Amino acid sequence: MSLVPAWLQRFALMSCALSCLCFFSSLSEAYAARYLPVNGYAGTFDNNRYPVSLYGFEEDRLCNYGTGFWNGNKFFECDKNGNMGGAKPQFVTLDNGPSCQGLYFHNNNVNLLTHARLGESGAVSFWYQPGKNAYKGNKTRTLFSLIDFSDSDNRRLEVMTTEAGEFQIQYRTNQCNGWFWSCWWGGASIETDSLQINVSEDDWVYVSVAWDQNAQPGSTSMVFTVREPFSGQSQTITFNNESGFWGSQRLELMNSENLYLVLGESPVGVHSPRGVIDNLRIYNDQNPRNTINYRSDGLTQGIEDDYVAERQNFGQCGASPQIDHYELRFANQALTCEGAEVRVKACANSACSQVIEDAESVRLMPTQGWQQQPLALIAGEGTTRFSTTQAGVVELDVDSNIPVHCIDLDGQPNANCQVTFSDVGFKFDTIATQRAGEPFDARLRIVKRNTSTNACETLAAQTDAIPMSFSCVDPNQCQQGINVNQQILQDNDYTNVGVELNGQAFDLEVNYSDVGRIRLTAEKQVRVYGQSLTLYGASNAFVVKPYQLDVTPQPAATYASTDILAKAGDIFDVTLQSLNKQGDVTPNFGREQVSEALALTGVSNVQRPSIDPVMGELTIERNAKLANNFIAQAHYSEVGVIDATLSIADGDYLGAGNVNGEGRLGRFIPHHFAINNAETGIWEACEVGGFTYMGQDFSASINVSARNKQGDVTQNYHGELAKGGALFQLSADNLDNQQKVAGRLSVTGDIGWTKGKALYQPQLNFARAKQGPDGPFSLSVGFQVDDNETAGPFTVIESTTVGESYSIGETQQYYGRIRLGNVIGPVQESLPIEWLAEYWSGSQFVLNRLDDCTAIAGNFSVVNADVDADGIDIELGFAGSGKAQIEDGVEREQFNLTSDSEGVALFKLNVPDFLKFEWQQNGNQNPDAQAVIGQYRGNDRVIYTQEVY
Repeated sequence: MSLVPAWLQRFALMSCALSCLCFFSSLSEAYAARYLPVNGYAGTFDNNRYPVSLYGFEEDRLCNYGTGFWNGNKFFECDKNGNMGGAKPQFVTLDNGPSCQGLYFHNNNVNLLTHARLGESGAVSFWYQPGKNAYKGNKTRTLFSLIDFSDSDNRRLEVMTTEAGEFQIQYRTNQCNGWFWSCWWGGASIETDSLQINVSEDDWVYVSVAWDQNAQPGSTSMVFTVREPFSGQSQTITFNNESGFWGSQRLELMNSENLYLVLGESPVGVHSPRGVIDNLRIYNDQNPRNTINYRSDGLTQGIEDDYVAERQNFGQCGASPQIDHYELRFANQALTCEGAEVRVKACANSACSQVIEDAESVRLMPTQGWQQQPLALIAGEGTTRFSTTQAGVVELDVDSNIPVHCIDLDGQPNANCQVTFSDVGFKFDTIATQRAGEPFDARLRIVKRNTSTNACETLAAQTDAIPMSFSCVDPNQCQQGINVNQQILQDNDYTNVGVELNGQAFDLEVNYSDVGRIRLTAEKQVRVYGQSLTLYGASNAFVVKPYQLDVTPQPAATYASTDILAKAGDIFDVTLQSLNKQGDVTPNFGREQVSEALALTGVSNVQRPSIDPVMGELTIERNAKLANNFIAQAHYSEVGVIDATLSIADGDYLGAGNVNGEGRLGRFIPHHFAINNAETGIWEACEVGGFTYMGQDFSASINVSARNKQGDVTQNYHGELAKGGALFQLSADNLDNQQKVAGRLSVTGDIGWTKGKALYQPQLNFARAKQGPDGPFSLSVGFQVDDNETAGPFTVIESTTVGESYSIGETQQYYGRIRLGNVIGPVQESLPIEWLAEYWSGSQFVLNRLDDCTAIAGNFSVVNADVDADGIDIELGFAGSGKAQIEDGVEREQFNLTSDSEGVALFKLNVPDFLKFEWQQNGNQNPDAQAVIGQYRGNDRVIYTQEVY
């Protein structure tokens, strides 16, 4: 690709030998060391007026395999060939070795200072591949800075990415004068402009900035461009120097002797990028009378031309690489009636792990007998067939000075590149793909060449046993034998197999309990037409796939004695296995030449809850092979039990298609419970007074939900899965009171869960002390969900731990009573009566002036009427509901007496249990009092009467 912009017309085009921009397949973790002195390739043109530097980051001298290159911090990790990073097979360098490195920024506080000084007019271009979370974290990340280290004001031009995914260019200085727009970190941003272009993680983007500090008014002073080459997205900002740079300010960056380019974190502290920077080019024009000043469109058109040239050569690395050797793959033995299939590859290296895709054709030897001559190669490979009607040995070759390597169908070397042709031999019917442990039928025939047609024809030769063997093609080592007609065959070891001729073929019943690509072979000395011949035949290399795939959950030790796998949203492990029909593990799975793997893929069904289930999201964090097991790490967003699916990781087992499996995972339980404070609280029995009498019901309302780790409601938490019950805990203001209130709270009502949520409204009751009045108590009411799990609890309310509770409100508890006043008055008049609401203050009973709530029915009864007061009939004088409402702790009413009522009577008022008291010291009773009506001299036997308070 071109190293210089087209607008620098005096530049000569440089060879692609200076350019190697490749796609990345993967990168070792590499770190850029602060101010690492890596020199770019420098070239000069036009009498040294236009210095150009290229940083390809390909320098093998930086590598020391096993330790990497160190300069303060680790810069690159190197592969075994001394190369940094890795490359796709089709990309090679001039020395035919993989070399496709880039500068990988992994952490913050990382940057690299180039050694190329920059001119007053010039440009910078590079390719950038955003990495994972490149735009996340609410951080602005600097791709590069142009900065003059000798400038005390640290004037600089910066290109950054923002958390919004924008590419931003900014001219900054540490000065902070009134005419600057804003001050930040002790500096000012003179101007900022952004380009919004959608660049996904792992996609390459081309970034370029060209500038001219000496641009005349009206001419172009700077062009900033971001392009995504394959989606076609492109955005450009062109700055015209009307009244200076960006309006009122000129682009003043540097003393040209001290202007440097810094990749990564800005020297003033802005964070490093996340991703890879590659092929950095620096173009300088130190001539202050640059033609840029006289061509307003020069920069724009020049950058466009340069980008087009680079894109056309994207992935190309210098001159076309040479073919290392040709590889010919064919069977060692073949039949004259069939010929031998030959596959040819133009190999780029000794292992033939890469091919030369530009190779177009090859001429094979001997010159006659080929199905196609010359053989056309597509992407460096081609397949043809060699045929001969003469039995004997034929040596195959390529008509070229390039070396030839021959291998057999199993990949083993064939040093002489020879194939032996026979007129008679064994021939297996084509064997299709099979499944491990499942019996299948195969057919073996003896065939010969028809001398007239040269086609294969079957010989019905009788024999009762044929020596047979098998070989493992991929992987190339067998772990188990194969059963053929009830005879176990071992790898590459011939064993007699009993056979019967069925028509013109021998029927074989085969069962292979492992997986892989395998081949059956037969070899026997026979007499045909009076001649002793060695018959040989090999089947096609057929694939035996797993019969079934299985997933076995691996719960954490915490849940060892339960049926729980994990909390919703928590990462859990499962073991993935390839099994045969008998349910045994297939040991060769994962040992293939290109190792196959298993992957957890998703959810097929929800087993629990059985009613109204919701399918959650199964997120697979990792599929990996550990030792001989395949492990998947995942998390599931819901509760319950699911059927999870798994398959071959790449969806294709050895080219024979996918295998899908299913396994049960669970049980998943809520990660935590959450309280909605807006709908949660305590409601006192006397809400207006803010208190409740001990023994009196008061209520709570609790909005609670079951959540996963990410905070989402687990909608499957209902029915048989919703075990969550209620736990309450009271907390007093001191230890003494805490001991007094212990065990006195009772709760009525269960939690009813609906799709992971519940509005729980129980009735609470704080019992009176049996030993007498106590309190008052100011109590905090704590709530906790009891998950009712065996060996639990495992799940609690968010921000609490096991044994703690979540405060839902406070209650003021009073030990209360109702006291009646005595009544005295004349006959046939309404008599006033008074009752008082009192509570124990800690030392005595006092009037509860906060009680505006208690309502008591006028349910009086005469307990002990004087013999002179037989006619007393007491009725409460208020009408309506029959209940009197206390106000400020007091209620005053009147007695209505029947005519001729006279005497003394003891009467009681029936009150709720929580307002009774031990008036007679023998248990809680209703309050009572005396009614004295008319003239009454008292009872002669009563010496003294005292009211009870």
